Amino acid sequence: MEEKVKIIIKLELKQNELPLDYRRACVSFIKSSLCDKMPELFNEFYKSNKEKNFAFDLKMNNPKFEEDKILLDNNKLLFTIITNDFGLGIDFYNCFLARRAKEHPLANGNSMKISDINLNNHKNIESSRVRIKFFSPVVVRDHEKGEKDKYYLFGDEKFNDGLNICVENQLKNCGLSTMDSEIKLIPVFARKVIVKSFGISIPGSIGIFDLAGDRETINAIYQMGIGSRRSEGFGTFEIVG
Repeated sequence: MEEKVKIIIKLELKQNELPLDYRRACVSFIKSSLCDKMPELFNEFYKSNKEKNFAFDLKMNNPKFEEDKILLDNNKLLFTIITNDFGLGIDFYNCFLARRAKEHPLANGNSMKISDINLNNHKNIESSRVRIKFFSPVVVRDHEKGEKDKYYLFGDEKFNDGLNICVENQLKNCGLSTMDSEIKLIPVFARKVIVKSFGISIPGSIGIFDLAGDRETINAIYQMGIGSRRSEGFGTFEIVG
């Protein structure tokens, strides 16, 4: 199986703080990078309804959440993008590489820039049950046109059913084969969170879970994230056991 792409970007802030809705800033950073280098790719993702088969997370140093911002111990951030599409990963890498050291504006006169960027591979998972840790919350959304979105958290009766619908849609929209069996997320040390993203409050589940399912599906979601709103900074995880 061809190894898939993980892009790890070191960022430096002008000031040691971020807006509470930092995912919006991350999406702006992605859009700006695509616009500068590959406007056709920007249009493909953000001017049409094409499935975005990537996810990202942002790791911060000892964040302290205040009423209107996040304070950090230093100005270093680690921004990771994952995708199961090798060609897309290379395109992303080239777009970000072209922006190295270029300031990207943030709220309140702040800004961030790339200090280093690396292109890595996702390793193939051989097991049908793995222990995982989410670095950004997994969001399970029931989205029906014209209806108010419903969100399910671990422990909810419809959580795993909703998760399987999300994953089935992910695979189908990315042209991958459907699941051989249902997947299950079983909480080990988990908690429920409410996060701000694009001005709305989104419920999600984070922490350590056991993930069970067929190996092909586990590899696919490891490579592109799991659940809803992945391209807005949700659903990334690492294998911890």
